[in-house]
Amino acid sequence: MDGEIEEYVDDISSHCQAPEIDQLFRMWTIASRSVDGGLPGMSALNLQTLAPYRENLMLLDQVGPKSFMFLYEGRQFLQYVGFNMTGKTTDQLPKDIPNVTVERYIRCIEERRPLYFRHPAAVRSVDTWERLVLPIERGDGHPMLLVYCVPTKLRPTSSDAVVEASLDGILTVQPIADDAGRICDAKITSANQRIRMLGNLGKETELVGRRMSEVMPHMVAEWQWREIQTVLDSGEARALDAPVASVDDTYAFRIGVVPLDDGAMITFTDVSDIVEAADTVRRKHADLVHEHETLRQQAADLAALAEELQLSREELAREVERRKSAEQRLKEIADTDPLTGICNRRAFIERGEALIESATANDMPVAVIVSDIDHFKQVNDTYGHATGDAAITMVAKAMAGLAGPDDIVGRFGGEEFAVILADRTLAAAHALAETMRNHISGLKITHKDISLSLTASFGVSLLSGGEDTMDAVIARADAALYEAKSAGRNCVVVDWIADMAENTGTYG
Repeated sequence: MDGEIEEYVDDISSHCQAPEIDQLFRMWTIASRSVDGGLPGMSALNLQTLAPYRENLMLLDQVGPKSFMFLYEGRQFLQYVGFNMTGKTTDQLPKDIPNVTVERYIRCIEERRPLYFRHPAAVRSVDTWERLVLPIERGDGHPMLLVYCVPTKLRPTSSDAVVEASLDGILTVQPIADDAGRICDAKITSANQRIRMLGNLGKETELVGRRMSEVMPHMVAEWQWREIQTVLDSGEARALDAPVASVDDTYAFRIGVVPLDDGAMITFTDVSDIVEAADTVRRKHADLVHEHETLRQQAADLAALAEELQLSREELAREVERRKSAEQRLKEIADTDPLTGICNRRAFIERGEALIESATANDMPVAVIVSDIDHFKQVNDTYGHATGDAAITMVAKAMAGLAGPDDIVGRFGGEEFAVILADRTLAAAHALAETMRNHISGLKITHKDISLSLTASFGVSLLSGGEDTMDAVIARADAALYEAKSAGRNCVVVDWIADMAENTGTYG
């Protein structure tokens, strides 16, 4: 125990909370038995076996006595922390994020055994992390770390607090379709405590993940369910005012249904007092004249309440729109490299995989260009990072401007870029790479009174058909780029396997 940090090196399986941590620990233990005193490598752990865990995995390489570089960072972990450390080191963590991990990473490598610890989180959405740190080796014996990190406790958001404090019962649901594709029920995806009280459902009753027809048939009449189905089908908000559903003749509800991207939000407003007042009016019909003033006041109160409810529904609809816009903007930010404005590595891979899948289905060729600015480290070291950033930005804009409207251009990290070209032959991709290289060689960057020229090297390859993968074709293009660097830079090298296969008609 170290302050609020719990740390274990023995009996990890009995201390971890996430079952995936126990599974990964057992996999590492089995793999380590086959290396006779050494550390298991990635091949011993099997990449296919690690695939189900990749969203929360990190792969780190020790690049200094107290510094580690993030070679890979899982997408789910990125969503929690809100920033991408891929290609960066632990020294570059944001200053407001206390680094409680490096000391333990160093100890894990020195002691050559796994380490598990739980610690408070500094990011806004997570309260506590749990981490499993596994020492592994590269093929040359260089030690690396495989880290699995998941939240054990999330912090509630402000919107969660608003929903939970509401006097209305609130559900969000997703449609369930039958074999014919018709919506036949709805699955509850969230529910506040108020809905449990209004429906006499009990605090211990599990609602999330269950069907509405299973847990609350007494709260939604058949005709109201048909109205909810209409909203799920059409995407148009509705309010179900009368007649009202009831539970044991105790509560009456006004049901509002607002469409969401993946379902709907259903609100149950307790209008029992209104219904009781209407019943009293009916029972005292003979006294209507005598009670006219009272009823007039009640009518005014009802009108005010109706107006208030209408305003609440309108505000809820506006809030839904605001959230949609915010989510879209967040996605754009998450997909864009902040320096250059082109795709970041995650978005490039995600969109590239979709493009490859579509092109493969339509029997179209897919080419990949990988580029790297020549002598970039020298530019950075000699003229400063501001000049280096200007060089990266200038090259990115040049490549994006020369690429086609359907091509995907992304920054892979540092001074490396990649382009995926749909429906483009290897020869066409080679020609485009040459055009980009010639254009870049004519670019000039001014530093003080000095005008700097830029050059870049390129590698080109082609997807080899339905059995090929994005990782494989990028690796071949990267190998061709390495040949271009070895050949003196400022040139384009085509993947010889792809070139030979295309020329002989055996590719794809």
